[in-house]
Amino acid sequence: MPSAVNDAFVALERARARANENKNTFDRPSKSRSNERRMTRGAQREAAKAKGDKKAKEKAKGNKEDLTPGQRAERDARALQEKAKAKAKEKEQLREGASEETLKQLAEEEKRKAELRAKQRESKFASGNPLLAKSLGIK
Repeated sequence: MPSAVNDAFVALERARARANENKNTFDRPSKSRSNERRMTRGAQREAAKAKGDKKAKEKAKGNKEDLTPGQRAERDARALQEKAKAKAKEKEQLREGASEETLKQLAEEEKRKAELRAKQRESKFASGNPLLAKSLGIK
């Protein structure tokens, strides 16, 4: 009797081992593509996460120059000052060799630009606080 129980137990263990082998989908070829291996769900998730991380790293915004915010602000301020100086120098050169008519045109252009800037400031103010802008009569 004990040998019959032992034989049954061994047979049961073999059946369980075969069942576990059949459950492993990573080693078994898929039905549609017999030469490719099917990935388990966890492997798919990790592959997708790695791909997403790579894309996010490529698109990452931020400090790529290894500068502190103060250094960046200082650099930008210098660039703006240099740009303003170059623009002022260009205007002076234009005025030096210009006729009366050209000077009038330049003055009108500056006046038009100043009005445009004022209108933009008012529009920005009105969009930020429409009720107050309406009570002040700003459109």
